Amino acid sequence: MRDMVRALRIGVALVLACLSGARAEDGAVITAVYPRNFPPHYIEHPGQEPTGFAIDVMNAVAKRGGLTVRYVAKDTWTQAQNAIKSGEADV
Repeated sequence: MRDMVRALRIGVALVLACLSGARAEDGAVITAVYPRNFPPHYIEHPGQEPTGFAIDVMNAVAKRGGLTVRYVAKDTWTQAQNAIKSGEADV
């Protein structure tokens, strides 16, 4: 539960940054990590980009902020959180 709250806080911070007019360098790429197959938030399709509510929100926020998102799936919440801590992923 604590990991989900942390992820939500990061998402809210991104939304607020975009709404306040803060913009990244156009075309900047960020890496977003997500827990594999956590419907309806994250749904993985072999050979395709992930879908789901959280992916839709992230894509909309990234577009407003002038960012491109590269998605990386992890098997567990712990692995996803560790990817952020290690710098493998930005959000």
